[in-house]
Amino acid sequence: MQKNYLFHFYNQHFNSWLAIRKQPFSSFAKIYSNWFSVLAFASGLALASISTSSFALTLSLAFAPWNAQTADAFEQASNANTSLLEQLAPIRRLSDTEQTKAVHQLQLLKPSLTQYPLSEQLEYYHVLAEVYSLQGQHRLARATAEQGLILASSLISPRIIIAQLAYDLGYALETLGKPEQAMEQYLAGLEVAESLDDQKEIAKGLINIGAIYYQTDKLSEAIIAINDAATIAERLSDLELKGLVYSELGILYGNLKKGEQSREYYQSSYRYYMQAEKPLLAINNLRNIAVSYSASGDTDQAIKTYQRLLNELAPLNNTEMLFSGHVGLANIYVNKELKQYDLALEHLAITELLLADVEHHYLPFQFLINKSNILKEMGQYEQALSTIDEAFKLFYSDNINASPMDEAVLLVLRSETYRLMGEYQKAYNTYHRVYELNMANLESSTAQAEAELRLQYESQRVDIEKSLLESRHRLESLALEDVKETAYYKQLYIYVAALLAIVFAILLNNLMKGQKQLVNASRTDVLTKVLNRSRFIELALKGLKRAKKRREPVAFMLIDCDFFKTINAQYGHRVGDEALILIGQIGQTVFERPNIFARYGGEEFVVLLPSASLTAAKELAERFRQAVVDANPKLSVETELTVSIGISTTEAVSSYKLRDLFDYVDNSLHHTKHQGRERICS
Repeated sequence: MQKNYLFHFYNQHFNSWLAIRKQPFSSFAKIYSNWFSVLAFASGLALASISTSSFALTLSLAFAPWNAQTADAFEQASNANTSLLEQLAPIRRLSDTEQTKAVHQLQLLKPSLTQYPLSEQLEYYHVLAEVYSLQGQHRLARATAEQGLILASSLISPRIIIAQLAYDLGYALETLGKPEQAMEQYLAGLEVAESLDDQKEIAKGLINIGAIYYQTDKLSEAIIAINDAATIAERLSDLELKGLVYSELGILYGNLKKGEQSREYYQSSYRYYMQAEKPLLAINNLRNIAVSYSASGDTDQAIKTYQRLLNELAPLNNTEMLFSGHVGLANIYVNKELKQYDLALEHLAITELLLADVEHHYLPFQFLINKSNILKEMGQYEQALSTIDEAFKLFYSDNINASPMDEAVLLVLRSETYRLMGEYQKAYNTYHRVYELNMANLESSTAQAEAELRLQYESQRVDIEKSLLESRHRLESLALEDVKETAYYKQLYIYVAALLAIVFAILLNNLMKGQKQLVNASRTDVLTKVLNRSRFIELALKGLKRAKKRREPVAFMLIDCDFFKTINAQYGHRVGDEALILIGQIGQTVFERPNIFARYGGEEFVVLLPSASLTAAKELAERFRQAVVDANPKLSVETELTVSIGISTTEAVSSYKLRDLFDYVDNSLHHTKHQGRERICS
C-alpha cells in the first residue's frame, strides 16, 4: 500500500506528503513456529485497539469455540452462483480511479456477506479497508480492518489475508498518528507472511516497517529494509511491488541529499504504478518529484511537475492530495522573490476548506505552519505569532504524532518573526531554545553515519546564523563583555555539529527559496465537463472577496440529485452517469455567467450567484428544477430524475465566507429532504 512519509529535512518540511515504506529481515523478532501464536498476536493487537462497546458481541462470537464441523458449515454457506471474490475483482479495479463508487458497490454486498465462505468475507474487509484508505477515511479503514481481524480469529489454518488486514490496520494507525501501534501490526503481519513464505507480502511488510524506521530516524535499519524488499521485488517482477520499492528508494536518496537520483527512482515508480493501473499511487510520485525540485532550487521544473500532478489528479478527486498540491502552491507564492501574497492566501484558504475532509493526523499541524509562515512573510507579525501559538497547542496535544523537529520548526518561525518585529531579545531567547532542544536530542539519540559527512561542512553555517542573531541582540541591550562572548562562542562551536541543528538551518534557508509561477490546476470535472470542486472553490473565494469589498449580495446553491443511489442500484452506474451529465448540461444552460456552476462531488452540484438576491436565486432554482423534470425523456431508461436545492445568501448568514454559506444550506437541505424530495429551501 502507498504510504505517506513526512520528509525529515526542513527544506521539504512545508511540502511533506505521503510516500512509501520498507524494512529488513534481520531487525525482526524470530518467526513464530506455531501458527496460533501468530494469529493470536495479530488479532489480539487489533482487539486491544478497539475502545467502543459496540464490538462486545462480535468479540464473544469471534472467540467462541471452533471445531471442524463449524468450519465446514461456514465454508459451504454460500449459495450464490457467483463467488464473492469474483464480485470483488471489478470493484478492486474500480477503486483505483473511483473510490466513492467502489465503496457504494461494496456496501451493496454487505447484507449478503455471511452467506459466503469466511476466507472470502475477510477479502471483502481487506478491499473495503484499502478503498477507505485511498479516500483518506482512515478511521473507517481502521474500524474495517479491526473487524476483519476479529473475524479472522476463527480461521483454522493460516491465510495470507491475515497479514494484509494487519497491514491495513497498521497503515490506518500510522496515518492517525499512532506509530507504535502501527509497528506492532506491521510486525504481526510480517510474521504471518514469513510463516507462509509469501514473498510479495513479506516485501510489503518490510516496506511498512521501514516507514516507521524513517519516522523514528533509524536510517540504517530503513536502508537494510529497502535492500531486502528491492531484492524480492526484482525477483518477482511484480509491477505494483516495484512501484512501491522504487518510491521508497526515492525517499531514501532524497534524505541523503541525492536529489537527481531520488527523482529517477520516483520516475521509475511512477511508470511501474501506471503499468500496474494504479494511477493514484503513481501520482503521489509526482508530488515527491515536485518537492525534490523545490528543495534543489529548480523552480521551473517544480512548477511543471505540480501542474502535471494537479491535471492528472483531477479525475480522481483525492482530497488529501489536493490539500498537498495547494499547500505547495501557497509556499511558492509567499517566496520573497515573487511576493504574490494574495495568491498565497488564496491557496491557503483552499487548503483550509479541504482540511475539513481529511483525516491525516499531521495535516492540520502542517496547515498552521504554512499559515504562520505566509503571515510572517506578509508582515502580519501578530497574526503569525497567534497562529504559531495555535500550532503549539496542537503540538502538545495527543492529536498528532509530533517530533522534536516539529517543535523546532515552530521555534524557528517564532524567532524569525520576533527578529522581523525588532524584538531581538525575544528572538535570541527563542532561538536559544532551538539550540537547547538540539543538544537534548544529541545526548539521547545515535547520530546517523550517513549524515555525519554533511555535518562536517554544514555545522559552521549554523554557528554563524546563531552568532548573527546574538549580535543584533547586543545592539539592543548593549554588548556583553568580550571575554564572556568569546568563551560563549567557543562553547557553541563545540556543540554545533548535531544533526537537528543542521536540519533547522536548512529549513530556515529554504523558507526563502524562489519559485516563479503558479501551477494551473485542472478546472473541469471529467464526467460532466463542468467546473470541478477545486476550481469552484478558487473562483468562489475570489467572487466573495470582490463582493465583500463592493458590499454586494451573493447567493449560494447546493443541488442534490434525489434518490441517486437508488438509480445507481436499480439501473447501474451507466444510467447514474447519464443523469449526472444531463444535470451538468442543464446547469450550464440555466446558470450562465457570471454565475459559477460546478460539480462538488458525487451527486452534488454547487452554484455561486454574484449580485443575486434571495428572490432572484429562487427563480433560477425553480427554472433549473423544472428543466431537470422536462429533460427526463432524454435518459435511456424510464425513471424519475429530480433534484432538491438549498439556497443561502450572504445576508442570511451575515458572512462572506464560503464555509458559512455551505454549512447553512447543507443543514437546511438535510432537514428539508426528510420532509420529501424535489424541494427548494432557503
